[in-house]
Amino acid sequence: MLWGTLIAGVISYTIPASLIERYARFNFLSMVAMLIVGIPLYVCATGSVPIVASLMIKGLSPGAGLVFLMAGPATNAVTITVMAKNLGKKIVTVYLLSIAISALFMGWLLNLLWSYFSKVHQEILVGKSGMLSPWIRISGAVVLFGLILLNFLPKLKLKKELKVIHKKETIRVK
Repeated sequence: MLWGTLIAGVISYTIPASLIERYARFNFLSMVAMLIVGIPLYVCATGSVPIVASLMIKGLSPGAGLVFLMAGPATNAVTITVMAKNLGKKIVTVYLLSIAISALFMGWLLNLLWSYFSKVHQEILVGKSGMLSPWIRISGAVVLFGLILLNFLPKLKLKKELKVIHKKETIRVK
């Protein structure tokens, strides 16, 4: 999830909203694009959520985001290669087509439902409305950074302890 959050930050900072909005108008094409990006990409389910959230804030349709969330974690280049080697290309083709068709259908359905919401509701649900004050956003970022550091501290401490144990157990041969 850390990598997904970092990639989402890069997307939020570098990709202009006008670029996403220009191509996101074409709902089906944006869903196919997210399918093409999602299938070979090695991304886990939790890591892909911040990526899609940042793209949706920039203007990506929820259906296209759902296509990426469904196709990305379910497929990747490594899985496809291993499956083709062990199960055969025909099975892999059926597998990929079933994921692609179901992801595109569910994305289309979500976009259809999404069109019934008003613009205000859409902005609130996506997070574009700026309802959170800056101090809440900054304190949330500080808490998230602290939790990430807490995750890495035990690993660093364990490495240090292993080095000490290794030095103590070294046998000197004369």
